[in-house]
Amino acid sequence: MLSLPPEWNFTLQGLAYINKEGLDAITTIIHELEQAGYITHNRIRDEKGLLREMEYTVYSSPRLNDSYDNNPIVENPTPDNPTLDFPTQGKPMQ
Repeated sequence: MLSLPPEWNFTLQGLAYINKEGLDAITTIIHELEQAGYITHNRIRDEKGLLREMEYTVYSSPRLNDSYDNNPIVENPTPDNPTLDFPTQGKPMQ
């Protein structure tokens, strides 16, 4: 993808056409490159706000990708072994 001209507007079908891999393989590869930080995407909307196309940015070295973090920070984590004996009961809210 980095060897293609900058003005080349590629699609997943177009990549499958110029490669020996099929569409499913290309889709999987793009997803893996995105998780590794080599590709980012942005959905493009038309003037009516409808999603129309996907804009990809390809990098030669990986970028930090927060959207696929394997260790998300949980605001209110639950304990691994919660205590089930004698649960506390509060006043019901009305």
